[in-house]
Amino acid sequence: MTLEETTPLIQQSLKNFDEDIPLVNPSSPLLAYLENLTPCFSTDCRGKYVVSLVLGGNQSSWLVLFNGLLIVYNILRFYVIHTVNILREEGEHGGWSPRKNEIDPLITMHIVVKSLWFVAVSVGLVNLISSLFEVVQVPA
Repeated sequence: MTLEETTPLIQQSLKNFDEDIPLVNPSSPLLAYLENLTPCFSTDCRGKYVVSLVLGGNQSSWLVLFNGLLIVYNILRFYVIHTVNILREEGEHGGWSPRKNEIDPLITMHIVVKSLWFVAVSVGLVNLISSLFEVVQVPA
């Protein structure tokens, strides 16, 4: 059955739903299985944006800051590499060297990228160590 075929059936079954009769027996093993499957069946859950979860917003604001710095690091690194590559190819094919005012901003940006590299490595190590000691649930 396709989604278009099942939607009217679901709507009809929801109209016939009696709120006084529980859908699942409270002592049913199915209910215990569903509660163990996800905590949202047994406790209240909050909505979170995916961006917040990806950046680590559910853990700490420092982690969001450092993950944001990692993203900035990668963007700046791409820009420096791309710009240096263009200048190098123009110099090789044109037989000229770039002017000092074209290189000075790249040197400053390279220093920033190099310092962000140390931040990236340290944050990566902290995340690695913290993930090694995180509790996960596995099937018995």
